[in-house]
Amino acid sequence: MKPPPYVVIVLPPFVRLGSLDGSTRERLASCGFSIERDSAGYDAVRFADTGADLLANADFVETFRRLSESGLVFGEDFTQGWSPADIMREFQSRERITAPFTAIAWRGADNWFTTVYERPTKDA
Repeated sequence: MKPPPYVVIVLPPFVRLGSLDGSTRERLASCGFSIERDSAGYDAVRFADTGADLLANADFVETFRRLSESGLVFGEDFTQGWSPADIMREFQSRERITAPFTAIAWRGADNWFTTVYERPTKDA
């Protein structure tokens, strides 16, 4: 079974996307996204790269928020310094994004699972 559409990696000024189908492309376009090809030729969306800390970049935060609202999930990848799911958890902890999000991870080829993350409460 094909995984859901997901955020693969952040390579400024691009957020690379994977497993896109026609309906997802239409949904992203209706949300104002323009799907481009990054420097390696993969599907991606562009954000305004200020050269500063990504976590403080308002356009980057907004891009992640909108991708989540569009139904994309965020990749877990221990080989990346910060995977897209790590970034979303950090946004939640800083209260930059307060909605739950879904992460995707792989146990092996064609063996993936998803996990929903709620924003941690201040009491936790």
